[in-house]
Amino acid sequence: MPDLSQAPGPDNPTLNIAMAAVCLHFVENPASPTSPFVYPSGSVFQSMELDLLAYRFQDPPPFGSSIEAVPAAHPQRRPILIEYPEQFTYHSEGRAPQLRIEAPLRRAELLVSSTRFAACGRRIWHLVITPPEGETFSEYDLIMLIHLYDGRTERTGLREQIRFRLDDADSAGCLVSELPRRLGLPLQANDDPELKCGTLQLLIGNDDGDAAAKTDEPRRPNVFDTLRSAREADGDEAAQRLKAWMRDDCPQRRQIMAYCGIVTGIFDFEKIDDEEALDTLEPTFAASSSFLRIHRRTLISIADDDRGMRECWNSIGISPYLILPHAALIYNEALVDWAERGISAALADHGARLGALEDAHFDADSHLNALYLPNVFNYVTERSLFDAGDLCRGSNARRTAVLAKLDQLKNQIEIVREHQRKGGETIIQMLLAVISLLQVKSVIAEILGGR
Repeated sequence: MPDLSQAPGPDNPTLNIAMAAVCLHFVENPASPTSPFVYPSGSVFQSMELDLLAYRFQDPPPFGSSIEAVPAAHPQRRPILIEYPEQFTYHSEGRAPQLRIEAPLRRAELLVSSTRFAACGRRIWHLVITPPEGETFSEYDLIMLIHLYDGRTERTGLREQIRFRLDDADSAGCLVSELPRRLGLPLQANDDPELKCGTLQLLIGNDDGDAAAKTDEPRRPNVFDTLRSAREADGDEAAQRLKAWMRDDCPQRRQIMAYCGIVTGIFDFEKIDDEEALDTLEPTFAASSSFLRIHRRTLISIADDDRGMRECWNSIGISPYLILPHAALIYNEALVDWAERGISAALADHGARLGALEDAHFDADSHLNALYLPNVFNYVTERSLFDAGDLCRGSNARRTAVLAKLDQLKNQIEIVREHQRKGGETIIQMLLAVISLLQVKSVIAEILGGR
């Protein structure tokens, strides 16, 4: 439990979670040409992955996942060291507070897997970071790792400050952007994979934030149970309990603040009131027994326990039932980003030839339509997460906007075609004029010759 006599901070955290996983999702665009897709049969993923898919998408499956030992002879759980900066600044509401970290070196373990999509060969790498056995992650650990791919509002720059050491001899370490290549992953593309999003899964067990804690004490009201009850029509008692917690500097208030910080990925979480806490900790999928929320680039699950995570703890490090729907969302977003870059480049090239414009249109159209993945999932939780992610992340709205740009490119192609057609007509008319002049000249020559 935190020391309530001291303010919360990296060295006095509220949460200490043993079963915590942060999955960093890297997108690897395919090399050209791509190797044929072969489903990785026998993988740890297989039974769960095929179980997730609706039956019309089970054969053939649209993607296949497998684990990756790094390097191949290394145990699946690879020990690493995370080196945080000794201090950093975050920006919030016109302020620029600094956070100091007295012990900036953190032991962790890394597990690697990937999902390859059949239609185009794109691969999403899943680099899962967990605490080693006997140790924990705090809310500050989790938020700092979230800032590797997000945290734009607080502008910490942690993406360029946090370093990863692969062993004790690796004194320089590497940035997160360099991690896939430093691990020696079998990358097919020349460009480094791009870190896009993250999935967090936390098993909190007893509500003190330690999933390993087992006591004989009566179970205290769980903060998530109280939050859920406070939203209901007959939740007056829970709402009053929540107000009392938020009014006093008690362990429950600090837990709520810490979870708000994790969900939003911000360090300035101490100023949230009870209404803001209700909004922040509103689940994306309320029907689930666990807390599930999509917040910008992060999918987060918080539960007392989860069989999928426990079964995959030493192979994947996180539940496939979370990372596979998220990977499908990320895949579609990567397709839209790729299409938009191609369309923008084609529209900006005012001297582009018709063939180049038509090739750009065909490529973008295939990424926005033929390669775009529908909701392929079988169960209501995963189907709801996929649909909700499309909506709350703005993914579908972004696709609609890029489809409008595709129409612009189509119009540009028609303009170029019309110019070429008119240019061809002008040349034909000039040729006809020349032929006519030659014929007139010939007739005049015959008349003059006859005289």
